[in-house]
Amino acid sequence: MNRELINLEEFIDTLLEKFKEKPPRVRIPKAKPMVGKLREDAILVLSDIHTGKINNFVDLQTGKSIETYNEKIMWKEAGRLIESVRDINDLLRKSYNLETLHIFCLGDIVDNDIIFSGQRFFIEAGAGAQVIEAVKLLYFLIKQFLKMFERIHIVVIGGNHGRLSGKSDTAHPWYNNLDWLVGQMLQISFKDVDRVKIETPESWFFIKEINGWKYLLHHGAGIPCWMGFPYYGISRRSMARKAEMDIDIEIIGHFHRVFEIPISSKSLTLVNGCWIEKEHYSWQKYGYLTKPQQLYCGTSKKRPITWRFVLDLRQRTPRKGRE
Repeated sequence: MNRELINLEEFIDTLLEKFKEKPPRVRIPKAKPMVGKLREDAILVLSDIHTGKINNFVDLQTGKSIETYNEKIMWKEAGRLIESVRDINDLLRKSYNLETLHIFCLGDIVDNDIIFSGQRFFIEAGAGAQVIEAVKLLYFLIKQFLKMFERIHIVVIGGNHGRLSGKSDTAHPWYNNLDWLVGQMLQISFKDVDRVKIETPESWFFIKEINGWKYLLHHGAGIPCWMGFPYYGISRRSMARKAEMDIDIEIIGHFHRVFEIPISSKSLTLVNGCWIEKEHYSWQKYGYLTKPQQLYCGTSKKRPITWRFVLDLRQRTPRKGRE
């Protein structure tokens, strides 16, 4: 096991060195300024993209399996994400001035290929190809968001699907994680771009301070469920962490469903969704059908969360009677 870990570290170091030799050229677009007087920052939470995953779910009317998630669908959802942020910004444009976008990448950016036995039947690319595709995806998103915001600050936290060991109980440091590798490659890609700042914390947890408010960020994989429900485990862990740390908002992913849990009159935990519609695993374990949803919210000096939207990444369905 020690030898395997050393080899993995050498592999990651070698890959990053090769990437540094010829990083991609970045052409930075100009941002379209907002004209409102209320100065705030925007926060976009990205998690559980599971690049490379294929998800099938049964059509209850026909009894046949339908593919609800793959690489092609992932890229369509990326377009929908950009479109949703742009639409919301247009609604806020006359009242708000949003110059900075904070993107919290909270793990499971890739799906990997060693997480569970038989995973090869549910992916369309190996772990290495998933990393490359994930970098392309986030690179594309960053460039598109640079058209809307003057500055972008990104934090990349590792998830449980990014681990380099198949056993979930095997201890490993934060840098033996494919999500961390994605963050490092993005850092290299945008190292000469002053408008983009990318952080890859040396930990599974990170506290990001914005406008004087402290946001505790982590994937959430270590939180236990009780009788198939994560609410009790999240609530207990959140209250304990709030007592130990000076934090205002906790934001996690992992559970593939958007919801919030009040911790006190001044604090709450936000749980982000996923990119997979009707995920088979979540249906089996938790009994609910997932929706591809991500969180987008605002923060000011007065409040840690001012406005909040749940972005639905599915394609719009035309209303009846509309051509």
